[in-house]
Formats: sequence, C-alpha cells, structure tokens
Amino acid sequence: MGRAAAKAAVARARGDSVEPAVAVGFSVVTAQGRTAGALAANRQVADLRAPFEGPACPPRNEATSAVRAPTPAGDFDIPGLGLAMIAVKPGGFTASATLTTMTLTQPFWLGKFEVAQREWVQLMDANSSDFRGDCLPVDCVSWADAMEFCRRLTERERVAGRLPAHHAYRLPTEAQWEPAARAGGPPPAEPAALLDLAWCATTSGAAQPASGVWRMSTHPVGTKRANAWGFHDLSGNVAEWCLDWHADLPAGALTDPLGPDRGTHRVLRGGSWWADVQNCRVDLRHRAPPARHHHALGMRVALSAVLP
Repeated sequence: MGRAAAKAAVARARGDSVEPAVAVGFSVVTAQGRTAGALAANRQVADLRAPFEGPACPPRNEATSAVRAPTPAGDFDIPGLGLAMIAVKPGGFTASATLTTMTLTQPFWLGKFEVAQREWVQLMDANSSDFRGDCLPVDCVSWADAMEFCRRLTERERVAGRLPAHHAYRLPTEAQWEPAARAGGPPPAEPAALLDLAWCATTSGAAQPASGVWRMSTHPVGTKRANAWGFHDLSGNVAEWCLDWHADLPAGALTDPLGPDRGTHRVLRGGSWWADVQNCRVDLRHRAPPARHHHALGMRVALSAVLP
C-alpha cells in the first residue's frame, strides 16, 4: 500500500476526513484497468485536488400532485422543491443483530431519494459539499445541518398550509429508516444484490481519462436500481443521518422508538461511496458525532407525526 493510501486508511479508521479524490497508492490505473507508472508529484497533487464537478442533471419534472396536504395513503412531491415522498404504512420488523422487535403504529412518508444539492440550495444559505453537482446528494452536512434543513422545510410548508396537523419534516428515526430499506423483506446480503443497489467502494470509482488517476465519488441520486418499495440509494452513495442518538439496541419489543434521550453519537445508516460493499448492508448500524462534516455523510427527509 502506498503512503497516501495508508494515510487514507488510518483516517477512515479514525473517522477523520480524507481527500474525496482517491488514488490507488501512488500508481495510476488506466481506463482499461491496467497499472501504469507513477505520475510526477506535481501532476498527481493536481489530479487529486482538482475540483470535482458532477455530471449534468436530467430535467426535473416540476409537475406535482401535492397542492394540498398529503394523505396517509398517497405518495406526493413537495411543491417547488421536487422532493418525491413515498408513503410507508405502519408495521414492524426484527433487528438482525439483537432480535429487537420494532413496531411503528403511525404511517409516515420518506424521501424517495437522498436530498440532492439542487434541493439543498433552495432552503439553505450555502452548499458546503465536496462533490459539486446539482443532482449529486448533498454531502459534508452535520446532523445539525440536516435538522436545520428539515426545520426550514417544515416552516415553509406549514406557512403554505400543506402539512397535516401535528406533522413535521425531520430526519427519519432508525425504526423508520430500516423497514423502508428492507422493503418488506429480509435485508439484501449478497454482494451481487448490493452492488446492483449501491454506490460503494467497488462501484463508485473510475479512472480519469486525462491522467488515469482513480477517483471515487458520489453519484447522481436515483441512478442505481430502486428497492421493491421504490426507494433509491438506501445502500451507498452517502451515509444518512437518523434522528436517534446511538446506543446498543435493547432486547425485547419497542413501539414507535425514538432512541435514547442523550448520547455522544448520532445514528448513521446505509454506508457510502467509500465503504466496502458489506458495510452498505441496510441492517448494519453506524454512528458519528453530530457535529461531524464529512464527504461521505448526507441525508434523507421524513414526514411524520410529532407531539403537538
């Protein structure tokens, strides 16, 4: 392993930020997958630090059926923002690792896609993403940043009269996120099935045509196959913040769980573009300090009932 790759591996293990462009050691991988000679130092630095610009986005369908408050049985698009929301019925599932049974008694809606940068900039003051592109998922957002996006969205929709009573946009709870990711069945476990769904370390990179440097990155939302319920990118692309503080799940049965009252880390689910495929399994739990900004961290919104 080259020195740069070793440093990146240590940074990953510590949870620290690393450069979003990644080379294989100090060698070059050609477009045909062959290893070529090393680049000159100045050329390599330039290639690794070159600004990332995402591909052009496909045109967005601005038509929306959500000119009124959403109904419990219906999917809808958030007017003017283009975020598609999928209705999820009450139900339950059993967490694989602890055999904890979680039951949801209320319906909710979850974003069909991760929040993309073109949605983010409509509500927020700045776009701090490392990978820039309108249809790329927003990255480098902390838990607090994600919650502020949800707060602003709730305020806008409440003023417009489009929210059901006592509902708000927020990050999904872990108990909301996982059944949507499972889509009513067992979590996909085989690497082949996951690779069809996930932008992970195996699938997210490409050799750059000009230099041959291997660059890994996020990818436009919704470009991998959807799961059985129509959700995209619940595995890979960016790891998604959940509402909950992280703690070991208790054995037994939980109803409408919100997680512990306090903690030091917030829950992350789904893995990311730089995670190996097994770490993109939807039944695995990840965590990070809520103030962390990192180019593998993003978000998805939920709409659900809250206390009045």
